[in-house]
Amino acid sequence: MLGLVFVSILFAISTRSIPRTEVKAEFETPSNISFGANSYVNYLPEEPHFPNLDYELSYQNLDYVKSVGFELRENVPGATYEKAVYGDDEGNLTFVFDNAEEGYYNILIRYYPIEGKSGSIERNIRINDVRPFDLADRIILKRIWVNARNEFLQDTNGNDIVPKQIEAPRWIEHDIRDANGYIQESLAFHFNEGINTISLHSVREPILIDYLRLYHKQTPPSYMEYMTNNAHRPNNVAPGTAVKVQGQNMFEKTSPTLYPIIDRTSPLTTPQHHAKLKLNAGGGINYRLVGDWISYQVEAPEDGFYRLSMVAKQTYLRGAYVTRSIRIDGEIPFRELEKIPFNYSNWRMVTLGESEPYEIYLTKGMHTISLEVALGDFAEAIQDIENVIDSLNGIYRQIIMITSTTPDQYRDYQLTTRIPQLKPTFEVELSRINSVIDRLVAVSGELGDRTAALSQIAIQLEGFIERPQTIHQRLGDFRNNISALGTWVLNIR
Repeated sequence: MLGLVFVSILFAISTRSIPRTEVKAEFETPSNISFGANSYVNYLPEEPHFPNLDYELSYQNLDYVKSVGFELRENVPGATYEKAVYGDDEGNLTFVFDNAEEGYYNILIRYYPIEGKSGSIERNIRINDVRPFDLADRIILKRIWVNARNEFLQDTNGNDIVPKQIEAPRWIEHDIRDANGYIQESLAFHFNEGINTISLHSVREPILIDYLRLYHKQTPPSYMEYMTNNAHRPNNVAPGTAVKVQGQNMFEKTSPTLYPIIDRTSPLTTPQHHAKLKLNAGGGINYRLVGDWISYQVEAPEDGFYRLSMVAKQTYLRGAYVTRSIRIDGEIPFRELEKIPFNYSNWRMVTLGESEPYEIYLTKGMHTISLEVALGDFAEAIQDIENVIDSLNGIYRQIIMITSTTPDQYRDYQLTTRIPQLKPTFEVELSRINSVIDRLVAVSGELGDRTAALSQIAIQLEGFIERPQTIHQRLGDFRNNISALGTWVLNIR
C-alpha cells in the first residue's frame, strides 16, 4: 500500500448530529482467502468456539528443557512479573500451560523491543510442536522510533535539518496478526484441553517478554453501537473548540524512515518560507508498508465528543485509494475505523466519516492517535490476483513442457486437447480479473493506471479463449503479463 502525507491533525468539537445509518462498503469482507492446504481459512472453522477463559503465560510457564537461548532477567522496569524472559535472535522459547477447555484463543504478547540490529523482531509460532497454518511462519513485532529532538535545527542557510531517528523502546502489547495484512482480525489458534505448548522460534532480533495472554479478543462494535454505548457520557466541550497538531510533530513511529518531510506543493502546508526549506509534513512515500504506523499525541481540553480531521494528500496511487486503521490509545473504538480510505487527491481536508462525520469520545487529558497502514478492502483484490498469478504460472509451465520456451511458430501443438483444463482455467481467471477491475473502477470511478496491467492480461486471455491455436505464438507476452501482475501486487500493497 503506497504512501500518505499528513500536514496537520485536527480534533474539532462535535455538534452531535443525528445518528448516521449503516453504510455498506464497496468491497465485501474477504471470504475467499486461500493460500493452499495449510491456509488459515482452512484451519479456522466457520464458527470457531472461543472459551470464556483468559490465561497469562509468564516466566513461570517457561519450559526450561525445550527452550534454547534464553535468560531470566529480574526486576525489569515496567514488567508485570518479577522476572522477564529474554530470548536471543537464534533460539526459541516454549511456554506450557494447562487448558481447561478446548477451543480457539487469540494470543497477545507483551514485549520489550530490546536492543538488537534495529530491525523488526520476527518469530514463527508452533502450537504443540506443530505449525498450525502458514501465516504462523511470520510474526512481526515492531520497534518504536522517535525524533532525537523535539525542536528542528537549522543549517547555516536557515533550512530545517531532518532530525535523527532514535529507538525509544517501551513495553508493547501486540495481538498476533497476519504480517501480510490479508487477515485483518487477530489470528486464532486452537488448543486442546489439558497440557499445551506455545513455541516462539527466533527468525531475527532478540526480544524481552513479560507474558503471553490467551483470550478471546472481541471485535470492535459498529459505529451505531459505539454511539449508543457512549450516549450517556457527559459532553462538556464548548462549541468551536479545536486542537491542532502538525503532521511533522509525530509522537512515535515504527520505522526510522518515517521522519518529518518537506512539502512545498501547497500553501496548506505549514510552516512555509519563500526561500528556506521547512519540515512541514509527516508520512510520504516511506509510509506504505503494511503494519507500519505513526502516532500523534493530542490533549483533549474536556470530556466529550470530537471529530477527527486532517489535511492530507495521496498522490501515489492514482485510480485507487490507500487505507489506514485508526487507533485511539491503542484501541480501535469502532470497526469503521479499521479501514479509513484516502482517495487520490492533492492536499485537502479529510474528516473521518466525510459527509456524516464520526464522533469519537475522549476524556479530558492526553490521548494518542495512531494511523496504521492497512490493505483494507484491497486485501481481497490482492489475494484474487495472487491466486490468478499462481494459476496462470501453473498453466504456463504446462504449456512450455509441450512447446518449450521457443516454440515453432508454424506448428499446431493442439494445446486444448493435450491440456484439457487450459480453456476452462483461462475463463475462470479472466472472470476473476474482470471482477477485480470492476471493483477498482467502482471505487475510483475510472480505468486508471492501476488497472492497466489487469486490463492488458484480460485482453490477452480473451484472445487465448477465442483463438487457442495461437497461444504458443504469444508465450513471451503471456509470461511478461504474468510478471506485470506480480508488479501490480507489489505496487498496490
